[in-house]
Amino acid sequence: AQSSPVAETLPRFDDASVSDKVDNEEASKLPWQEKLLAASGGDQSTMQALVEAFVMEVPQLCDAMQTAVQSSDAKSLRRAAHTLKSCLKYVAPAEDSELAREVEVAAHAGDIMAATRAMPELLKRAGLWVETVKSLIPND
Repeated sequence: AQSSPVAETLPRFDDASVSDKVDNEEASKLPWQEKLLAASGGDQSTMQALVEAFVMEVPQLCDAMQTAVQSSDAKSLRRAAHTLKSCLKYVAPAEDSELAREVEVAAHAGDIMAATRAMPELLKRAGLWVETVKSLIPND
């Protein structure tokens, strides 16, 4: 298979309801670690589980988006972008999750070309967030 112009090596997080836990004005103003802790209900072990899931799932979602673009699968692209949007709401500023929403909306309309316009920046930001969130994983 040929490489897509938006192909970058990055990261699937299957809990699409995460946006409900952090999607409010106050939480979006918090520093990312506090935002993540608030999404965890203040529980450190829950936060650690979210960190580990984020670091594992986000690269898989990014890969799924690239695969969906390469195979012109708008439904899979929409699903992956929606879930990535939800994941980013745990830590990222609104403009980062907005990029995922743009991809989701375009894919929902079946416009893969429009969806790919936001993907390079979205994939870059998602990758940066994975690296940032990894800092919370203890080095054993």
